[in-house]
Amino acid sequence: MSQQNARAAAVEERQLKPIYEALDTGNAKSALTHCNKLLKKYPPPPAPGTVTTGPPHPSTTPRQIVTALKILALVRGAKLDEASVLCTTLLAETPTDETVLSTLSHSLKPLDRPKDLVNMWVSAWTRAAKDAEDLKKKAKTAKASDADVAAKMQLVEELGAQSFMAMVKTGHWVMAQSTAFKLYRAFAPPKGQEVDAGYPALRYLYWSVMSAIMQSEYPNPPPPVPVLVMIPPPESVREYEANRKKEEEEDRKLLAEEGAATNGDAPRPVGSKLTPTRRKKRTLALTLAQRFIETSVQMKDGNLVGDEAVIRGMSVERFWLWADVLRRIAQAGDEDNGPSPDNRWLVPNNLMCTQLATAAAASSAHVEELRADIAKKANDWKRECEGMALRLSKGDRNWKTFITFFDALFFFLPNAGETPNPDEYPCLPQEPVEVKKEEKAEQNGDAQLAEEPKEPAAPAAKVPFTVEETRKFVQKIAESDDEKFPKGERAGHLGVLELEKRLRKSAFASGDSPNFVDLIISYSKLFASKPVLPEDILPYLLELEDGEERSKWDAYVESIALETGDNDSLQQTINILKIQRLLSTSQSVTIESEQEFAKTCLKHYIAGLPLGKDLVSTDLQPVDDLALMAATALINVHHLSTLANCTEDSDEPGVAQQKYAKHLLDALVALEYAAGKSRWAYSMRLLLVRLHRLLGSSGLAMQNFTMANLKSIQFDTLSHHILDRASTFSLASVGDLTLVNECVESSQIYGIHGNEVSEQLVKAFQYERYSQIAEFVLLEEKVDNSLQRDLTKLEHFRMKNIHEGLTPESVEVELVELRFVWGRVHHDNRDFETLSNMLPRGSPSLDELTSVGGKKLSESWFRTMLQLWILVLHQTSEQLWTEEEQVTVRPKLLTFSDEALQELTPAERLLVKYGRALIAWLEPHHTPIKHSVMTSAVSTLATAKEKYAASTANGTANPSASAASSANTPSSGKSKSGANRKPNGLSNGTEGTAASSGEGGLGVKVGDMKVFTGMLTLHEPMEVPPMPKDMGEAVKEPPQDISTILDELQSLFDETIAKPSALPWEHLHVAQIAHEVVFLTHLLTARFALAGGKKKTHPTFKPLRAKSISLLDHVAKVITKLGQDANFSAETRQSWIQDRRASGVLHELTDSDIAQVGRKYVESKKSMLEQLGKGLTKAQQSIAKTAAGVPAGSTQ
Repeated sequence: MSQQNARAAAVEERQLKPIYEALDTGNAKSALTHCNKLLKKYPPPPAPGTVTTGPPHPSTTPRQIVTALKILALVRGAKLDEASVLCTTLLAETPTDETVLSTLSHSLKPLDRPKDLVNMWVSAWTRAAKDAEDLKKKAKTAKASDADVAAKMQLVEELGAQSFMAMVKTGHWVMAQSTAFKLYRAFAPPKGQEVDAGYPALRYLYWSVMSAIMQSEYPNPPPPVPVLVMIPPPESVREYEANRKKEEEEDRKLLAEEGAATNGDAPRPVGSKLTPTRRKKRTLALTLAQRFIETSVQMKDGNLVGDEAVIRGMSVERFWLWADVLRRIAQAGDEDNGPSPDNRWLVPNNLMCTQLATAAAASSAHVEELRADIAKKANDWKRECEGMALRLSKGDRNWKTFITFFDALFFFLPNAGETPNPDEYPCLPQEPVEVKKEEKAEQNGDAQLAEEPKEPAAPAAKVPFTVEETRKFVQKIAESDDEKFPKGERAGHLGVLELEKRLRKSAFASGDSPNFVDLIISYSKLFASKPVLPEDILPYLLELEDGEERSKWDAYVESIALETGDNDSLQQTINILKIQRLLSTSQSVTIESEQEFAKTCLKHYIAGLPLGKDLVSTDLQPVDDLALMAATALINVHHLSTLANCTEDSDEPGVAQQKYAKHLLDALVALEYAAGKSRWAYSMRLLLVRLHRLLGSSGLAMQNFTMANLKSIQFDTLSHHILDRASTFSLASVGDLTLVNECVESSQIYGIHGNEVSEQLVKAFQYERYSQIAEFVLLEEKVDNSLQRDLTKLEHFRMKNIHEGLTPESVEVELVELRFVWGRVHHDNRDFETLSNMLPRGSPSLDELTSVGGKKLSESWFRTMLQLWILVLHQTSEQLWTEEEQVTVRPKLLTFSDEALQELTPAERLLVKYGRALIAWLEPHHTPIKHSVMTSAVSTLATAKEKYAASTANGTANPSASAASSANTPSSGKSKSGANRKPNGLSNGTEGTAASSGEGGLGVKVGDMKVFTGMLTLHEPMEVPPMPKDMGEAVKEPPQDISTILDELQSLFDETIAKPSALPWEHLHVAQIAHEVVFLTHLLTARFALAGGKKKTHPTFKPLRAKSISLLDHVAKVITKLGQDANFSAETRQSWIQDRRASGVLHELTDSDIAQVGRKYVESKKSMLEQLGKGLTKAQQSIAKTAAGVPAGSTQ
């Protein structure tokens, strides 16, 4: 029998190997093909609801494994709908094999089915535990061996641990804490073995403690992510909403109680950002964690009992967890109740002062960081100062150690007086003095000296850290570093500078103080060839006073010759130029001085290029910083020219705009040349992306962004360089989906990253790295709720749907997604420090100077645009505001603050203004139609369900689907335009879900029959909400404001085209906004167009549509003309070279180098304008169709 099982296992492994290989190589299609072939060899699963008796069929487990692999292949292939249906079928079989469960668990997280993931493992654990109990009973009657029982208990423990890990992955910390404690109770160490740190079951207690800590931060599971948008919403969405409402109700009760206790005034505690319910849950969770910790150690009144060896199974990470619990309790107390007179931080500080804490801090940076934080909160500055001084004297050169030492010392220094008390004031570290004891030998009367063990002498007198003693101490550290590491260790010398800077600020500097400028110059000479020199000394240079000190430093800088003969002299030149740049101010620079600086940098760049001629292509050139400084100086010249209004109005608009952008074009040429020499200089590439976007050459921007070679999480932190206002540069209207696809590709990291972090979280628990768990959870939360993620989603929505149009199904799905995004709390993970901001102090940042729109996109910008589109989609959809939403949600969506509107460009403000006016005019027309449709649909569905319930109770057959169809569909048999549309994201065939009839009708399955209600989203009987009371009266003619806004938009476009100081991106931006305005017009009037515009109750919209199309036609013609005029002819080439050489900055480059960049730029800009013009022209004929859809209440 065992041989037969072995052969079967070998066959199964051979069959599954191609599937595993295909999945490992990312070939989901091949894996799916292999799975389908294998599934044909196994009998089908039992029908849902079938009760099976007896042992499972021998082929059940192999079939379930193949099915789980097929689900994983479908997920990897982005076929989420099919994967979800198959997953539901497999879960209905309640699989228990660990291979099936582990394979399936890889799919449930991407499908956003956290509850199923947890229930799957818990079900298997519960069943295994029951089997183990039965086996124990059999063992008592000798029907089962002890080895079988031990193996079964090992399986139970493993499944229990997997259940815990599933809860960790999904953020169910309350369940995780309870499960871990159950495991500890079930597998607790026997008495007498508690001290054994290696006893595996002891970790479950600490798992429970860590889960309680996370429970205090995240009492509720995270909100569901709409990876698979379903109508109706899945149970997880409804459960989340119910929990949110329940918590809000608890908050109201607690606030009422607090108000009653304080005579009606219940202010939130100072420093606390939590609601009353969250504060209560946090207190309970931390109290529970403390109680669990104290079960692992012998405590009395917060102190250890007896020797520290009594601590059971303590390790460094477990000790960190213990201290972190006490820290969190003290911090929560301060936040909720304010600082206490008896300082609640003394309890954790006493723990961190023990020898155990000292030993743990010496071997763990996390423990040391926690110890330092607790010491500061407990105001234990004396111990902290002396401890840091001792570390420095022993060779610790961590800069944090220096900073902590100075922070603690200057806590005492202002009040030290002339003779500080050594018992209350920090003192120098004492070095023990060893003495020898001499005695005569007792044997043979010899006068030999016997050397006894060395004993420490009496402690020397304590020397307080006065100003003079501190200077000697720090200087001694710097001198010892020079002896050990000549020109290598900077920390000691930086410590000297930091001390003098703080003494100057605290007014302790005196006549005998060392000259501060001399110290800085000495440091600069010592580390002149270190690339980090400017960042090191800049904080101290900014402390120099104008006059003698600044003049002395300037004289030193001027005495240094700028050379590029070798790498050291080149780096010194770069450092000097950087320091000059960072010390200058916006008031001290002029257009001429900036041009001269750029010229100097580019001159030394060309001179230093030969030093990198032998480098491989993947290495960066040592002169890259010089090219970046030259480019940033030229960008600043453009900014100064704008402030000075240096434009020539007498020229033609195109010529004047070319001259206005000349400094940006010079910067573009310099950077393109440098990027060609240093292929992987990502900072250059990102700056080029921003310049190309400003100058209208989006194709080259995309090319440089691709060459920046972003990886993994960088798509979240850096993709804003190409995707901010991406709709401005979209060519989706002519079928170019480059930016649309980039949105999709950059968003893939969010699904992948969530799985990766979950796996790392599991490993942190497995290997007991408790200090990393909170960081992993915070990282996952920040990525899942990334602002850039939803900015990308919004831009993708604007580009994709204006191009493809919106069907009724996609309207409902997009509305669900945008509503979910609107309710999310965002984290801004974008990195704005990658751009080398080498600009004078007081100038706008490089990010601001190169941003489309003049500033980075803020969350208020995002919410304003999101509000507009939610209102538009809601009016276009079949949804009605519920009574609760009319009070809570609708007023918020209709409110646009003036501050938020100022974040928008003028064109965007007109878009929002136009959308709001259009919505206000049409809402009284849309709402009654939708209300009538929903009333009819609810009545139809309720009647059908009553009939079905009655027929089921009587045992009679259900009415046929055809009868239901004939009773609820139009009599005409003609197929309508939307007949074959498949609802995107609908879970068809599921009980109580919307389904397409195949004849254009929309229905719900009730038992075996399909009831056609005429609605997509209605899935169960409900109360029809009343219409909003404040939507105003229905006005047939459009208000004059709407037509006026269209005129304003056309005027803005014409002014932008004619304005001498307009950059190319502005032309594209206003043109795309005009396209979006026309799309809004047709989208919001589609219901009435399809229902017949001659009805008396319908608004008059045809003139408005015609005017919007006229606007689009005008914009298309102008943009097309701009594209036709952009040519790089021989005459243009000569003019381009002359313009670039006019400033004298680029005189080091050849004509060929300059012309090559010019040709690429002009051709890219020409392509952008011509393609956009074609797209706008095409939109005039197609936009009425793409925006139409088939809204509820319309007839075709």
